[in-house]
Amino acid sequence: MKQEVLGIGVDVVELSRFDEALQRWGQKLLERLFCSGEVPEFDMYQRNRKRALEVWCGRFAIKEAVLKALGAGLGQLSWKYIMTEKSPCGTPGVVLCGACLEYARRRGITQVLVSVSHSEHICVAHAVALGQPVVR
Repeated sequence: MKQEVLGIGVDVVELSRFDEALQRWGQKLLERLFCSGEVPEFDMYQRNRKRALEVWCGRFAIKEAVLKALGAGLGQLSWKYIMTEKSPCGTPGVVLCGACLEYARRRGITQVLVSVSHSEHICVAHAVALGQPVVR
């Protein structure tokens, strides 16, 4: 059966704002935003700040775009239930778990495709939720 687009989302993250938050909260911020399988080490930030910011901002932008594609309102779902990953060829992906997975299933969403891009100052991510609409 052909999948339909059930939702789209986009998010833009300014590297400077993320950097400010990271300087204020450190590892605690990373633990709040990322699930246990993807929690980055704060020492990466100390070694290569620019690259670390690009990676973490991209991952965070992906999570925000996915929440929008799922149709979740502010505060309904946690970022920790969206795990970002990289395919063997380097393309970004996500794995939904916990409350996000259940939320997606109730809406007939079976797959979420993502894309992310960086510039010197911003990260932008797009997400497309695919599946079959649930008839109620």
